[in-house]
Amino acid sequence: FEGANQKVKARIQLLLKKNIPLTVENLRKIDIPIPSASEGQRRLALQHVDDLISMSDGQIWFDEKLETAGQLPPMDPQR
Repeated sequence: FEGANQKVKARIQLLLKKNIPLTVENLRKIDIPIPSASEGQRRLALQHVDDLISMSDGQIWFDEKLETAGQLPPMDPQR
């Protein structure tokens, strides 16, 4: 459950404290996601998307067509 949020980790600790086995069935009953290789890949892909979005925050785009049309500075806020 590495990488799980604190709420999930706390619930898991409670199960362990009460000697409740961490079976797929028990975890599904209380809506704790089952760790899997595909979940790790999904999480990594989402992190990559978040990183890319953060990298592009605050950027401005210059457009040659707007410059040719006489708009100075030729910034395109729609891009």
